[in-house]
Amino acid sequence: MKLRSKILLIGLSLVTVCSSVYINHVSAQNDENIDDSSTIYNQMVVLDENGIPSIVEYDDVPQVAIYSDVVEEYDVVVDDEIIATTDTYQEANKIYSASMYSRSAYEDDVYEIKQGEKVVRTNQPSIVRLTRNPNETINYKEVLTGRKGYTNGAYANDAAYIQTNSNGTIRCKAAGVVMDIDPKNVLKIEPFTSTSKVSYYSINNGRIMHNYTYIYGSQITHASTMVGYQQDYMKNNAKYYSYDGHYFYTDYATMVSDYQKNTYANSINYNQPYYNYFQFLSHRVKSNLSVDYINDYIVKVTDPLPAVGEYVSGKNSKLRNNASAFVNAQNKYTVNAGLTLGISINESGYGRSSLAYNRNNMFGHAAYDSNPAAGNSYNTVEDCINAHNYYFISKGWLDGGDSRYRGPHLGDKQSGINVAYASDPYWGEKAAASYYYIDANKVDYGKTKIGIINGEHGFYKDPSTSHRIYTSGAVGSGNAGKIYDFPVAVIDTVIGSDGKKWYKIYSDTVLNSDRTKKNYPGIYDINRDYVYIQADVVTIVNEGTSSDSGNAGNYKTGDVNNDGKVDSMDMYQITQHILGKIKFEGNSFTAADTNSDNKIDSMDMYNVIQIILKK
Repeated sequence: MKLRSKILLIGLSLVTVCSSVYINHVSAQNDENIDDSSTIYNQMVVLDENGIPSIVEYDDVPQVAIYSDVVEEYDVVVDDEIIATTDTYQEANKIYSASMYSRSAYEDDVYEIKQGEKVVRTNQPSIVRLTRNPNETINYKEVLTGRKGYTNGAYANDAAYIQTNSNGTIRCKAAGVVMDIDPKNVLKIEPFTSTSKVSYYSINNGRIMHNYTYIYGSQITHASTMVGYQQDYMKNNAKYYSYDGHYFYTDYATMVSDYQKNTYANSINYNQPYYNYFQFLSHRVKSNLSVDYINDYIVKVTDPLPAVGEYVSGKNSKLRNNASAFVNAQNKYTVNAGLTLGISINESGYGRSSLAYNRNNMFGHAAYDSNPAAGNSYNTVEDCINAHNYYFISKGWLDGGDSRYRGPHLGDKQSGINVAYASDPYWGEKAAASYYYIDANKVDYGKTKIGIINGEHGFYKDPSTSHRIYTSGAVGSGNAGKIYDFPVAVIDTVIGSDGKKWYKIYSDTVLNSDRTKKNYPGIYDINRDYVYIQADVVTIVNEGTSSDSGNAGNYKTGDVNNDGKVDSMDMYQITQHILGKIKFEGNSFTAADTNSDNKIDSMDMYNVIQIILKK
């Protein structure tokens, strides 16, 4: 495969953004470090509803925005009647606003600002059609934080129109983020009708499918991605609208109205926001998928794939018989094997791209479109997976001091790796979809308790505020440092010395030996690298399969921290409980109460010592 203006992508993902320039730790900097140099391609691969890839091609001709930098006349229109014509948007906007205010009783009136036949602003529920340009991405500013982000209209063509700002930028919502974009990146603003082709969600055989739009030739068409399993509030044969995947609406106009009012009050699940499990699962949670199962799955899926387009003709998938490399790398670096495999499937076309076959590069590392020859080469597939888990994930996107850090999950454009990894706003959910197909028997699905935090909150050494190790914030200050829809994986629930409930969670970043600060170049240790967060700032969105979920499964006697063994760390925590520094509850209490007398005291400490000494 030649990485030029074509590349094989599963699920529309961008390989070019994952650059080796980020291998070393990046110190605290602002959002200008987000790499938006990636380009879009004229060939892509989408997953069908069974997770099997197919190739989609489209032409290289850019779609030109209807707006330009040339000053034109603006018409203020009410119900197709021009009431004023001005030379600038600012003047037209004043008249528009004044007219809306003076005639506010006429709620059904259509108010518009137009450039010729092109709508610039409207009070009707409308769709923003984004431009598709093979040579550049769409830059935007996040409304919540002011940070810079990027996307491209080739991968997702529609967004929900919110408003046109006084400076002429257009505010819309897509992939979880409310963004302000330059009108040069807007193909058009069109009123929503019952026949409009927009992104929506539906139910297919108990699965939630996200049906998103993209441009094929000159036509708007849909592709579908699995984003989870049917929820209790969802019905078969219904169409649901959402541009964040959390709150769903049966009526497009109602959704837009809520977005304009900055609320979700009229969604069908206002009190139950949905979070796609694998899209918001921390990379630090280990998969339980076996080597044999993964190998069998890869053989089953890649057998029928045609050797066409950018696939290497007549060659087997490079993923075959390499499941052990994913599992071994997971055990070495504590990076979830299922998530890693899902990304690799997206980026390498199930291990059949020429970059994968000729260079063992399973993730598109350093393969910029402007310089594809710079794509990394690895001696083996295993070397590539190890590099990905350590340099790119553990020491990169999960490094709390890295400029790309937005949380430990695949995510979308609001949070997670997707923010800075790809201009495809649905890259995260497509990698997650591959995990769903792999984990069809639900070996991993739903096992871990997941909570969501918003803003910036502290992660502490113990369940008290005496020693904060770091925060959930991104690199930046003020609002720019805050992350919204930030997931945490809950290991345990304890009562702190303050008498309040705390959650023990996996740290995203590697810690030093005494757990007092971050250790960027270190190797993650699941027995050491955990932190505590105040429970009242966390909203639990998945309860897990037990009261407290973690990598080691059910608790066993003496294994207080659920790391699969009984050692001095368990002794230390029992001592802290006896001294009143922490308070166990749930499974931790059960594990520490070695003689089942419903209390934890010196006898339990003695029993733990006997277990360690194997007596």
